[in-house]
Amino acid sequence: MVMCYRNVENHIRRLLLNKKVSMIHCEKSFQCCLESLVQDVQYMPLLGIDTETKPNREKGPRNTVELLQVATTNANVGLFRLSHLPPHCLASLNDFLRSKTVVKIGVGLHHDVKVLNEDFDINISNAIELTDVLKKYVPSGSQPPTYGLKRLVEWYLSNLGLSKCKRVALSNWAMPPSYYSQRMIDYAANDALFPIFIYLIAVSHLVNFSETGDFNLNSIVSCINELNKFHVS
Repeated sequence: MVMCYRNVENHIRRLLLNKKVSMIHCEKSFQCCLESLVQDVQYMPLLGIDTETKPNREKGPRNTVELLQVATTNANVGLFRLSHLPPHCLASLNDFLRSKTVVKIGVGLHHDVKVLNEDFDINISNAIELTDVLKKYVPSGSQPPTYGLKRLVEWYLSNLGLSKCKRVALSNWAMPPSYYSQRMIDYAANDALFPIFIYLIAVSHLVNFSETGDFNLNSIVSCINELNKFHVS
């Protein structure tokens, strides 16, 4: 079991070194990114999902979602500036996320599903709340925190030196994409990637690896198929 865990950690380290992050704010960049995401889920049908919204400094109605982050198990991440995209691009994105053959996983995903539908009429099917899944896979006598991605990252990914910065979370996500700092881009991408990484570590004892240290495709797809028992939408 320890060897499987280390194999997963090494696999995640390789993913982080080679991750591809694309800021999507026009039709041309949208088409290229969507085609890449579609190719990835044909190999492994799992997506990490998260959203970012400009924080409210005062009490009042919530702000509109500004950013939708979509990540694949290949560490391919699309950062979609939804308000910048034309309606036909949003329709294509909706079709992609409505696929029932692809599992979407995240923390606080109930909320993300709700606000994406309210703000942009985007519907996410087969959405899985990560904290519900973790209750099944944690070792006997051990219980991880169930109240936020930051604590889950500390619990599962601390050996990888990964963390979440609250200061970056409070950034103005409504600013033009060209003004996004590299820290904001990394933060947003990781918020979609972290749920995938945490899930892979949680099921590390169920995953087989090749001699090169890569996932055995059948074993990880089998684990992903098990996620269908937990879907929230």
